[in-house]
Amino acid sequence: MRKIVFVAILIVCAVTTGYFVLQDRQSPTVSDYGLYFPGLVDQINDVTEIRITTNEGKFSIRNRDEKWILDGADDYPVRFDLVRNFLIGMSQLRKLEPKTNDSDKHSVLNLLGVGIEGSSTILVELIVSQSEPIAQIFVGTSRISVKNPSLKEYYVRDPGQSQTWLTESGLEVTTIPFDWIDSEISDLDNSQVKEIAIMRSDAAPIRVYQSSIESGDFQLEGIPQGHKVRHQYLINDIADLFRRLNFIDVRSADDWTSSGVSVTAFTFSGLKLNARAGSGDFEGYYNFSAEVDDPSSEEILNQTTMLNAKFEGWVYKLSDQRTETISSRFEDLIEPVEDN
Repeated sequence: MRKIVFVAILIVCAVTTGYFVLQDRQSPTVSDYGLYFPGLVDQINDVTEIRITTNEGKFSIRNRDEKWILDGADDYPVRFDLVRNFLIGMSQLRKLEPKTNDSDKHSVLNLLGVGIEGSSTILVELIVSQSEPIAQIFVGTSRISVKNPSLKEYYVRDPGQSQTWLTESGLEVTTIPFDWIDSEISDLDNSQVKEIAIMRSDAAPIRVYQSSIESGDFQLEGIPQGHKVRHQYLINDIADLFRRLNFIDVRSADDWTSSGVSVTAFTFSGLKLNARAGSGDFEGYYNFSAEVDDPSSEEILNQTTMLNAKFEGWVYKLSDQRTETISSRFEDLIEPVEDN
């Protein structure tokens, strides 16, 4: 993974450097003050922690055993592409021009600092093996670059110094911890779904199905005589349970216990997705697994293996809306047919 970072950095640095040379030739009036962290590109593969602090809190992205994880979320893996792009963006942060060094004017650029009431400043630190930061910077107001819309301009300053700078880079500073991870569990369009089954030990099972991909609305199995579906959207909500399914929190599956409620999606392709609800401290968290109905499909076998590797060892908290849908009772989905 570190080799991948190094190669990517060399490529991006070459492209970025070429871009700035071209821009300087085209715009000779723009002063070139160089990179903000001129030695960072040589140390970037040694970075073991990205630390981001705001008035709302602090979190860290750490490299542990050659894997980047979100500290404080049971070491859940983060998106490597975001880490790579962030480190490259930091190494290519370029000074455009000095701005105010009057501390009374720092608030205008959102560069008051962290821990000051009303401040929206972001403190970014890059750490190597728990030592002092090798790069440390306050990040304030940002905007799309005037020269290149694919880049951003940032107002920044060093902690402990009053001088501010306008800088430019492809850097994206993400201050929400869960924005660093891939929060998607599944995205099964209901045209792919043949049946959704909700099973629970204390109530009648719920099965909604469609006979073919072109069926449209899903049907509820087992409607008693003299009854009908109360609202079709309730059935369609169940059919959509695995569509654009994202989690809002994640925990290690250690000590997880099941409540006895489970949801299974059966697809026309032969993929099965299972979700089992947790109990006690794990209420609202679900354990996911994948199975395959047709072992002759190599594509589905590979997809199942990939999904189970992702799910293994973790339980995911779903939104209240999804949890409420899973908690549906059969009797709440039907109503008596009115006599004419």
